[in-house]
Amino acid sequence: MIIREYQEGDELNFLKLDKLIEEHPWNRRNLDNWNWKYKGNNPFGNAKCVYCYSNDQIIGHFALLPLEYFIDGNLINGSNSIAMMVRQDFQNKGLMKYIGDKLFELSDNTIDFTYGIPNDRSYDLHKKFFYYEDWMKLNFYSCLIEKFNFKISDTHKSIILENFDKNYEDFWKTLIKQNYFIFNKNMNFMNWRYAYRPDHKYHIFKMTRSDIVKGYYILKIYREKDFLKGHIMDMIFDKSDRETLNEIFIHSINFFKLKKVNEIFFYSSSVNDLEKVHL
Repeated sequence: MIIREYQEGDELNFLKLDKLIEEHPWNRRNLDNWNWKYKGNNPFGNAKCVYCYSNDQIIGHFALLPLEYFIDGNLINGSNSIAMMVRQDFQNKGLMKYIGDKLFELSDNTIDFTYGIPNDRSYDLHKKFFYYEDWMKLNFYSCLIEKFNFKISDTHKSIILENFDKNYEDFWKTLIKQNYFIFNKNMNFMNWRYAYRPDHKYHIFKMTRSDIVKGYYILKIYREKDFLKGHIMDMIFDKSDRETLNEIFIHSINFFKLKKVNEIFFYSSSVNDLEKVHL
């Protein structure tokens, strides 16, 4: 059995393992996605990937995706742990402990902390083997779009964008100062994450009021059989500006309606005014 860092060609075996393990029918990984995520233009660096082989057959994988955070104005190197996978016939044998130990050993001098959003199967492994602590709970909200009947106000305007530019960067910098702890969503990261992802189309909007930028939001549409789902991916705005939050939600709903979306959903770590009023 061999546990080692990524070597050229491992990505093809990664895709084979993924198809064996992943159960959901949407957002399947492909080679374009792998190259974008693990070796692409993430401004914070390429991912650290560890692979496990037995008799030249891939049986396990774990990776860290570099990210940056501001904590009290100081830039901190962080990461998101992703794609924890072990082939079914090797599961429940403690193998992931060795794969993860190798991964964190390789990243020990470059990353200050990491976080993960594990599924139900891997949640206990993160805590048992790698001492992850519960940080926050992500709530899932979903409802049929026919529930909503909003009228777009005359005060706010949504402008569709191809990418994030200097206007976004200037707006983003004003938000850093308002937050003790915030993920670095600078222009380069947002373009890599949303504008230039090769295997999915994201709809990027800038919201203005009287030609003044008030926020940005990103939407995604995908099909599940004959059902169209709309995902509010991200919203970047001044958290004290509840009016802009409300307008982003209304504009998102109307965009999804124009695209014949059946259901909308989003994730949130807290109950806020948007959820109380609309859901």
